[in-house]
Amino acid sequence: MSDTMTIPQNEFGQVRLFALDLSPEDARSFADGAVIRLPEALETAPLDMTYAQVFDAADLAGVGLTDYLIEGQGVDPDAIGADRPRLDGLTGGLVIVTSRAFKGAARQLRVHPPLRWIGTWPEAHTAPSLERLTAESAMGALTGAAPAAMPDQAPHMNRYIVLVMALLGLILMAGLAFL
Repeated sequence: MSDTMTIPQNEFGQVRLFALDLSPEDARSFADGAVIRLPEALETAPLDMTYAQVFDAADLAGVGLTDYLIEGQGVDPDAIGADRPRLDGLTGGLVIVTSRAFKGAARQLRVHPPLRWIGTWPEAHTAPSLERLTAESAMGALTGAAPAAMPDQAPHMNRYIVLVMALLGLILMAGLAFL
């Protein structure tokens, strides 16, 4: 059985977590061939593996999965909320796939074993500060010379082009007349 998920075109800011239901040895093998195996398990076109990770939960000892998702992946802490105990209790192989892995393309994913979808959370987005910049280098107005005008093409060049084209036309017509 497989879960189906729709990735809309130009999706951004989503972090998906999957459990990798394999023995530790098989999980390492999956990770080594993730460029091929992960798209197969998701039934999708190639992924940008820069934005997908395959790892063992034990690699996060001392940090914890929830804190890694928040601090390392930028997931909104409020979105994780009640999922924290469940996430921190996960063991074994894990896979993280962010929106950027899909390169802005709309996709239909069918999640097959050994992957098992755990959840999807939005990244935290902070509004830009609208405070006035106080550094001296930020003061003043932009000034400078006006953009240089494009030099006019020499008018006589246009005459030469027309003359050459007319000559080529005459030669072509003369050649056709002798056929």
